[in-house]
Amino acid sequence: MGEDQVTQFAHLRKVPAERWAGRVLPASAATWTAAEIMHLAAFPGALDLSIATALASAFAWGASGRWEKIPRRLPWWIAGTGAWLTAAAADGPLARWPWPHPWCLPLTLGWGIAAIAAYRRARYHPAVIEAQEWRQKRARWLSQSRDWDMGGSHLLAHEDTRLGEAYDVDVRGTGKRASQIAGSHVAEVIAERESLPLSRVRVTPHRLAGRVRVSIRRADPWADPIFHPVVASDPEIDLTGPYSITTAPLVGQDPETGRTLEVPLWDDAGGKNVFILGLKGAGKGVLLDNLSERVTKAPDALQIRVNLSVKAPQEVQRWGPACHLTALGTGQAARERAVRVLRVVNGIIEWRSRRYATGQYDPSPEDPLLVVIFDESDSAMAVPGVRKLAQDIATKGREYGVDLVRAGQRGTTDYGSAKIRSQDDVFCVGKVNRMGEVYHAAGSAGFSIPDMAAYGEGAAGVWAIAELGGGCRLGRTWILGESRAAQATAVARIARERAFAQPELHPDCAAFLGDTYAELLATDVFAEWARDSARGGGREFPAARPRVSPARAEPEPEASSPVTVTDSAIDYLDFDMDETSRARLAEIDRKLDGTRQILNEESARMREQAPTVPQDKIDAYFAERWRQVGEQAQIPAEAREPLIALLRKGTTIGEVAETFGITKWIARTWLEKLRNEKLAWIDGQGRGARFRLTEGSDGP
Repeated sequence: MGEDQVTQFAHLRKVPAERWAGRVLPASAATWTAAEIMHLAAFPGALDLSIATALASAFAWGASGRWEKIPRRLPWWIAGTGAWLTAAAADGPLARWPWPHPWCLPLTLGWGIAAIAAYRRARYHPAVIEAQEWRQKRARWLSQSRDWDMGGSHLLAHEDTRLGEAYDVDVRGTGKRASQIAGSHVAEVIAERESLPLSRVRVTPHRLAGRVRVSIRRADPWADPIFHPVVASDPEIDLTGPYSITTAPLVGQDPETGRTLEVPLWDDAGGKNVFILGLKGAGKGVLLDNLSERVTKAPDALQIRVNLSVKAPQEVQRWGPACHLTALGTGQAARERAVRVLRVVNGIIEWRSRRYATGQYDPSPEDPLLVVIFDESDSAMAVPGVRKLAQDIATKGREYGVDLVRAGQRGTTDYGSAKIRSQDDVFCVGKVNRMGEVYHAAGSAGFSIPDMAAYGEGAAGVWAIAELGGGCRLGRTWILGESRAAQATAVARIARERAFAQPELHPDCAAFLGDTYAELLATDVFAEWARDSARGGGREFPAARPRVSPARAEPEPEASSPVTVTDSAIDYLDFDMDETSRARLAEIDRKLDGTRQILNEESARMREQAPTVPQDKIDAYFAERWRQVGEQAQIPAEAREPLIALLRKGTTIGEVAETFGITKWIARTWLEKLRNEKLAWIDGQGRGARFRLTEGSDGP
């Protein structure tokens, strides 16, 4: 520590533990003096003993009792001090000096040795050492904060993490809001001072207003993957023993703090709808593997998987045997099966709505929670029948123990629908190529999620898990193997080990669902695998019946009126209807195509006959409209100064939106507001246009 820091260190207030440790020697001298006074005053023996015990108790309580950890030897110190004080008051430490009593010298020397020993023990007490280290950190922060452009702030807490360190800082003394500091250049300044990549420094608002958290990762957090506890040789987290789905499934850890990463599927309010967003290679499959591992472990949960993409055949060999029902494949048969499976799920919701009043359902082995997982959800949602049934599950399944989990590469309606997206309350966001995808998927919750591609430095399996009203957690998912092949092998092994341990639906619910449910069970992956498995688990499975609906066994339409229905038309029909109805609806579909063609031709003709408006009038119209929009816009006070700074060097709408974490529309309204105030002007046209600060203007 430099001279300036030493001065600052000396002026920082000491904690009680330090103050009492410094009073041990003065208190020892005062006790020795009290013993001599009591001897000269010839106090009675009983009074000597009572006063000695009181003084010793007060001294011991004052020196040790107010520390965070009371020494176990405190009673012995009290008894020893009382005994010495009684003996010294009787014989006198300095009686008949310089010809002392034979007991005087041992009493004085013994007390001196005990006082020095007590002082040393007090100085090295854990509470005192901790207090001194904390004062040093606070003193160091006083100069460090100025180097980090946070002068005037105060250190509230410091934590040594696995990869570096973290600070909790009170920034009210800086004259800036916590949100301003978190969104400013402070992280870049710290990275420059510490010679680190910018992605290794994060400055985020604290949950309490007026505070920020500064996290510095000095080691590479993504250098080594984290193996799942079920395959790790020496796991840090123990996942053995009983497990219930009412406890949020653990899917990974934060490499910086070691805290677990979890995806809640159930709480007191009911089930959760989860959306997993990430580019190809972001690790969506690994996250789903971790989630399925916990679901199949729970005796009060069942998983149902739907995958209608080209990756579906892989699921048959992976989690298929441990699923209750599946719809896996790319053809028309798989799409029909997906509709039947989702109808069964909606039937379960209907049965539970009759059995349970609102809020009375709780997952149990007798009536387990259902987790319906859509991998590559855009392929499934392209089937209108699947989309409609998934909407019913998303809107009605929460209070009756049915969760909907979707995974996709974008946050648009291609991977769900507006109704489904409105019901999502847990968002798992991985690597994406633009933050707009996050806002599409998570709405306002997306503003609390950082750019995971930058945060994870491009590594796969780095996720932000945000819950509505529950904050955002960052970390990396566990892996089940060093390679994709090893991962697939581990998943297949876990699925086969747990296949026969999965619960069943309530018998009354199974009876309510009827033959459709029984047929789906008999033709599912688990039933087919169990029949071929060397160990049948003591259970018998009915033979798989042909997956042909009764309508397909009816006579074909007469040859005089053949009807061919394409797959695209079949997707809009009920798969269980008879061929006559199917033909009638196909004919209607052809008529509608003719009507659409006529309308398209009419629209094209109207466009050709439309009057031409001069371009200058169009430009003037839009300029006036933007001026009116700018008049109505409101720029937050804390955003004006950073916005003016961007204008000084020239900025674009996209750059403003990215800097402040807002939409491009809001960014344009802010810039138009400054144009109306004569503070900004547009340089260029089209995509290359930049907003610049008006010359001679210093901003607000």
